[in-house]
Amino acid sequence: MSTDQSAAPSEAAGAHPDPWVELRVHGVSGTPPESILLSAFVTQVAGNDRGRFFRPADSLGRERPPIDGRTLEAYHWGRFTSGSWTQALWLLIIPFGIVNAAQFTLPRPRGRWTRLCHATAGAALRTVGLGLTCLLVFSSVETAMDLLAWQVLGAGTGGNNRWWLLAGLAPPVGVLLLFYWFGQTNTAGQNPGQDRHNEPKDARSQSEMRSDPWRSAASFELDSELARDDFFSGDPDAPTLRRLHGAAVLHMLTLVTVWPEWLAGSGPAAVGRLLAFILLGLAAVTVFFLGDPERDGGVAWWHKVAAVVAGPQLVVGVVLLIYGAVLIALRSDAVIGQAPGVTADAMPGINMVAVGLFLVVIFGLGLLLLASVGLSLGTRPDQKSSRDRAFRRFAGGLAGWILGSIGTYLGVGFAAAFTFAARASINRMVADKVTVTPILQRVAYAWGLTILLIVALAVVGVVTKKVRNPTFVAAAKAAFLFPPGSHLHRLPRTWIRRVASAMFLARAKNYVAAIFALLAVYGLVLSLAAGGEQLCVDILPGCDPNIPGILGRISDQDSLRAGWLMWLGTIVLSGVSIGLVILGRGALRAEKSRRTVNIVWDVVAFWPRAAHPFVPPPYSQHVVAGLRRRISWHLGTLDDSRAAPSPPGAVRARVVVAAHSQGTLITAAALLWLTPGERERVGLVTCGSQLRNQFARAFPAAVDLDVLDWLWKGYGQRWRNLYRDTDPIAGPVLSWEHTAVEDPARLRSVNFGNWQDDKPAADTVDPITGRRICGPDWRLLDPTPHDRALMGGPVFATHGHSDYPGDVQWPLAVSEVLPAPPTTMAPGGIPEPRTADATESVPAQKS
Repeated sequence: MSTDQSAAPSEAAGAHPDPWVELRVHGVSGTPPESILLSAFVTQVAGNDRGRFFRPADSLGRERPPIDGRTLEAYHWGRFTSGSWTQALWLLIIPFGIVNAAQFTLPRPRGRWTRLCHATAGAALRTVGLGLTCLLVFSSVETAMDLLAWQVLGAGTGGNNRWWLLAGLAPPVGVLLLFYWFGQTNTAGQNPGQDRHNEPKDARSQSEMRSDPWRSAASFELDSELARDDFFSGDPDAPTLRRLHGAAVLHMLTLVTVWPEWLAGSGPAAVGRLLAFILLGLAAVTVFFLGDPERDGGVAWWHKVAAVVAGPQLVVGVVLLIYGAVLIALRSDAVIGQAPGVTADAMPGINMVAVGLFLVVIFGLGLLLLASVGLSLGTRPDQKSSRDRAFRRFAGGLAGWILGSIGTYLGVGFAAAFTFAARASINRMVADKVTVTPILQRVAYAWGLTILLIVALAVVGVVTKKVRNPTFVAAAKAAFLFPPGSHLHRLPRTWIRRVASAMFLARAKNYVAAIFALLAVYGLVLSLAAGGEQLCVDILPGCDPNIPGILGRISDQDSLRAGWLMWLGTIVLSGVSIGLVILGRGALRAEKSRRTVNIVWDVVAFWPRAAHPFVPPPYSQHVVAGLRRRISWHLGTLDDSRAAPSPPGAVRARVVVAAHSQGTLITAAALLWLTPGERERVGLVTCGSQLRNQFARAFPAAVDLDVLDWLWKGYGQRWRNLYRDTDPIAGPVLSWEHTAVEDPARLRSVNFGNWQDDKPAADTVDPITGRRICGPDWRLLDPTPHDRALMGGPVFATHGHSDYPGDVQWPLAVSEVLPAPPTTMAPGGIPEPRTADATESVPAQKS
């Protein structure tokens, strides 16, 4: 059995190999091109400083010649999300990215009712996003203006101390400018089908577009976000949303600034407070009703009105804030007013603003839940076949609410974490201890309760692992006991338990959605209780803040303020804050750390700005078009006046795209945009892919069963997917309903090749490598079995989610999907595809 990792599939004996290319696309974390190509030296052959194409090279940097006609190439897109110190700062706005990604987890609407639910869910997400922006800026207000300027430096006593209050405005304004910079950071993207026509698509009729050979057939045959070129252009409302967020924050800062002046009886301050309050509400209402542009079929009149209003709102916000600052600067006497419940312990109005922002976020989450339930019920599939069940949506279609809730709780927790970390630092330096607003204390208490739940879940996981360990040990033994009838395991016994542990951890991904749903429900209940009680205390003093029953006892943080739960929440939140600083500092200094930090953005930054404007620029509009263009350039079909034509001898008759992890989503999107003639000359290998178990279930409007089925048929069934039972992230894509491995004689599965009968068909096991063949899905053993004496190859680690191209089955998978050589040549030396045969079958499996 050969283990040559650079070996390429060979053509028929004695035949001159036709040139072809194996184009590899990496997954998350910006995998280095050396690792993608399994080569110590590489050289960049195309692209720019972000979207780069590499090939193997010798020690002098010279490109290695093709082997058996194959040119090996890697598409490295990782620098769009990692690599620079500025991108490491994105760690601060992770909650924004999660809430924005939640917009794309909403199922596609099917009728008037579901369109209304979809639009309402989008409005709720935008409301939550606006509240999170204000809350995260508010954490700097609480630290700089309340804890430092007011409570420590005595800004409320008047005189020269009032200047500390003005100085305290600098950090919040700086945070807003940082967010605004994040939202404006962008480079011009490109639609995947933009090259063939310079005129906009609206200038052409539908018949012209349908006859356009470069127009994606998928855009007319699929209702998928990835098949719409508008998806890659981004939401046209993003600039408007950015200005509205900026205006809302400025109005909030004005409220905080003029509140003490208003309590002191200043008429001008009362006018400024009223204007700021009205304009803040107007900004929130505009954000809420901004609309559902991805479903409106264009920018409606309301979007144009909002775009016109947003700019002046931002300007007025700046003017009002300056107005409030001038009022403070002109006063020299005490600014604290005598009002019921107002003391000099904290800055007046600070808690009222915090409670208001918290209630806005809770309102958005509650409305999002109601709209998501309606959308889920209205778009519920029949789920009659095993294939429908295998592609069922997470939490019945409530993934948008779950993801939005997780992002919200992280954002609120971050706001409290920064504030509590600042309070701890200040209290170490001053005699009179400072205190944060009660609502943030409730957040700390709620986080203490949440930590208890997380610890309980961890304990359940440990106990479950111990109880189920014999089952996974038996499965590992069965997997490495082959060929059928053999009684000799192909792996040393000491490795069986390690493999069993890896298999258990890999199965844990099947429960992530349920755990997130539990945390979302738990957090919503605690938030409603805390928000309701604080509303009674601060805004509706006549109502009873005590909630009856067990919920009231759980949410009563006053009775436990000096207890260990409040202490636990404070320690955890402070630890989160310190951890972010340490992690961010390390990321700024080391590229490897930056790549690790930005893994999360590889997942969420694929999606364009929609629900939140202050997120990193989406890389999908660049990498999808870049990959599609490179494939066309290799095939000699790229019609773009900006690109150099493929030189003589550089045209490849065929291309095999090999994608890993997040790269499989990028590749799936790019392959939707190839012409029928190009598709005849392209094959696909995916590995470590989440296309079925995560993307199709979490993002059904973009990647669903119809999209994968279109790719399977549109590329002549030239698709193989490789997965491992030890992969903690990915799994099978083209097969499901797998029977257990403990009974090798009864291995069954349903796959894309036999799903019509909806009955499991027999799987086969390769007698040499133990590869389980589930039609186009291949289960690879991990580690690769050689012999029990470890003489035929190394066994030093379980690879899990990585190193798929290094598996001995990799060349075979590539050969399975490599299209047949073209039979004719067009003028100019460009290969012509052979005639498509609708009855073409899957190539025979080899071992």
